[in-house]
Amino acid sequence: MVPDAQLFADMDALAVALQNQLPTDFPIARVDLPQCAPFPVFLDRLAALYSDEEVASLRATSDLGGRPFSASISLCGRVAGLVEFLFDGPTPTDLTFPPDVVVSGVDSSFQCSLADIAPYLVQWNGATDASSQLVAIIKRIRDLIKAHHLDQVLRFPDEKIRFEMSTCAEIDMEVGIFHDHNEHLHADVTTIVMDLPVTYHTDALDDAGTSVLTAHVLVEHRYVTDPVTLEFTLMHTEASHWLPSAWIARQDVFKFPSYAPDVPLLEYVSMVRGALADGVDALFNTFHRRKTFTQRLATLFADCVVEIDTTQYAETTLLLESTKQTRSVLILATVRLPEQFPREPPTLILRAPLHTQGDTADDVPTAGGGGGSTAASIRSSTSSRVSAVVAAAVRVPEVEIKWKSWAFSSRWTQDELLSKTRVWVTGEVDNFGNRLLST
Repeated sequence: MVPDAQLFADMDALAVALQNQLPTDFPIARVDLPQCAPFPVFLDRLAALYSDEEVASLRATSDLGGRPFSASISLCGRVAGLVEFLFDGPTPTDLTFPPDVVVSGVDSSFQCSLADIAPYLVQWNGATDASSQLVAIIKRIRDLIKAHHLDQVLRFPDEKIRFEMSTCAEIDMEVGIFHDHNEHLHADVTTIVMDLPVTYHTDALDDAGTSVLTAHVLVEHRYVTDPVTLEFTLMHTEASHWLPSAWIARQDVFKFPSYAPDVPLLEYVSMVRGALADGVDALFNTFHRRKTFTQRLATLFADCVVEIDTTQYAETTLLLESTKQTRSVLILATVRLPEQFPREPPTLILRAPLHTQGDTADDVPTAGGGGGSTAASIRSSTSSRVSAVVAAAVRVPEVEIKWKSWAFSSRWTQDELLSKTRVWVTGEVDNFGNRLLST
């Protein structure tokens, strides 16, 4: 039987509530999409978390299959188990009674009894806050899986692993052990992953939006098992680095060191913390360079400013006018600064939302300050007219222009940079306006 639309909405709402209560910076679990069709009513709020293949699979599903909710348990960046919730009510989302809980995907030596989660089930009150209670169960089961992995790692016949773990005792680290079969080697492979969070605190980034950055260092030791002697041999060691989603776009600024097996793990963590500090300092410096430049640019074009990005100081939008004889055109010019400004050049985005034709200059209010025949407008324009111009710009194709002579910018003083920026912006606006007015 295919559930009705209200059931879809109920299932989706519970899945969203569950996911929203789980940590997002470094996921400890991911709520799987409800197994139903057609697509849940509000699924677009979750779809970004899943691959196209998963979404396509769900679209093809036509039944609840008795498994409306499940969560993948993550440990050290890998899936370490699966928790399924089965509600025994008139519908799969009737939360009056506590669910049956099924744990799978962990090796056969793992044990999870009813007593481990009994307190959450005895105190169940699905009518008030089912999502927080389900999240508590997920976290409890994850703690049990984490303890199981730690016990397995401590039993593993490699003294170096235990020594490295003891040297990093003050770090709130997690460890995971994962078993696979390598068809190419025709052997079993065991991978031990150590997850070491590295937090960098600074007041320098308050203006830039954050004062705490937590990265995760994931150190993998991969062992191959001899099929005859069953002895383990270290095959490969590597480290990867995880940054919060807000920092992914800036990851190139962090120059993380490569990991070598002969480097003590605690020393390597210190090197990573140093790389974080260097990266944050670089971002702080470029942020304040963008801020200073943007503020001075806004002063330079004081009568022409439409909008300024006062969060990252990455964009400044101006409303300028280009005239040719008795015809004129208003042009929105956006100066976009890259993350690594001034090492990388700015970009100029031009749009012509409003064309004005007339025999006199009174047809378009203007204010001096442009270059060539370009004159900044809106000094005496009303705010409603500016709003109309900006709204109309959405329908006009953009022209993007790179600053070609930027290779020489390192020789310029701040005043020279601003002066040349003015000439560049007004010159490109004038050229763009002349092309439009010539057609």
